[in-house]
Amino acid sequence: MAATVAATSLLAIRVKKCKHISEKNAILCLENRRTLLDIFIDLHGDLPKDSRLSIVCNNSTDPSKGTSFDVYPNMLVGDLVGTFAIKRIEYSCSTEEQTVALGEIINNAAEAATSKTVDAFQVLMAGGRKNVSLKTSSCGVKDGISRKDEIYNKLVENFFNSRNLDFPRASCEQDGSYFVQSRKKGSLQCIVVRH
Repeated sequence: MAATVAATSLLAIRVKKCKHISEKNAILCLENRRTLLDIFIDLHGDLPKDSRLSIVCNNSTDPSKGTSFDVYPNMLVGDLVGTFAIKRIEYSCSTEEQTVALGEIINNAAEAATSKTVDAFQVLMAGGRKNVSLKTSSCGVKDGISRKDEIYNKLVENFFNSRNLDFPRASCEQDGSYFVQSRKKGSLQCIVVRH
């Protein structure tokens, strides 16, 4: 009977120091059908729930030379060696404590962004208000304006514009001449403001 021989690759492996183990460096002959996660579990043990695994492969045994690739744990050794001529695999296990700092950074950035946002109502109303314009002519009067329109202009100048009481642009244009009316009741003159 002939024994089956699996294809293998010789690789430099480094597992960086973490809170679970000390740093490990090894040169291993690995079967091409194994995943990078299988190798990590052999050297490190199971990845705890509060930890995160990152894997970097390089096509040179010297980490300062060659090209580095961030890879996924489910990739096969044979695929990486055959396609990219990988010669070195580096594992790093980071705990939740280290990733909490990233969470704090994200929360701080979100709070800063929220404090600088503009109220949506203010955005909608920006430029959407207008002071009432004064009347320059009256219906039925050839020159100047009628007494009613004079009272209207005084009311607008003295009451609305001086107090910076503006109106929505749409109602100001359409109803501007009608929201202030003059009525005489007996001997008293009454000014009615409609809005």
